[in-house]
Amino acid sequence: MPRILAIESSAARCSAAALEGRRVVAEKYWRSSRDAGGEMFAALESVRSAADWDWAEVDVFVVGRGPGSYAGLRTAFAAARMLALPGRRRMCCLSSGVVLAAGYLEEEQSAESVIVAGDARRGMVWYASFRRGDGPLPTGDGWRLCAYEQFSGKVPAGVRVISPEKERLAGRGMEIPGMVGVSPEAGRLGLLAAELLEVGGECEPCEPLYMHPAV
Repeated sequence: MPRILAIESSAARCSAAALEGRRVVAEKYWRSSRDAGGEMFAALESVRSAADWDWAEVDVFVVGRGPGSYAGLRTAFAAARMLALPGRRRMCCLSSGVVLAAGYLEEEQSAESVIVAGDARRGMVWYASFRRGDGPLPTGDGWRLCAYEQFSGKVPAGVRVISPEKERLAGRGMEIPGMVGVSPEAGRLGLLAAELLEVGGECEPCEPLYMHPAV
């Protein structure tokens, strides 16, 4: 079974996880700060040590590609690329929104779809709708942007909105009834990647998912 190291740092609550196949053997959480690189490498070392691996024993590095924090995404990709370079080991990337949607749909068996949203800044919201799919991942309709004041009109009746930035959106006057605050987790990210790789599925492009051009 492949040894997987997953990194998720698109939100304020970050995490890293070590997996052996579909089994999470170690996981570490931290809050993002200005010392993003230092905290991330300390967390990765903690997870590697708890799993009792050498870095050379990691088969696949998995990164949550956002949308979300520009600094967090940039740091995660830099770390994964540096660690994967010796031996040219595989990287697999998935949208952090897919991770959130998959978790919600697994827990809420009566729900057929969910909207994942966050603050894109510049007066905009990023969002995408996901529904149950035939494979290991939910099916999405693509990431979009809209103005704060337009978002409520994009939410169909009866569909839940989940967000890693619930409080921030509420502070922008976006009180969506029933919105759930939740952060993507590296453990679930790694599990989804393991399931996808088992069935020969394709990962997403290994680059950050920026909703605005990086500046």
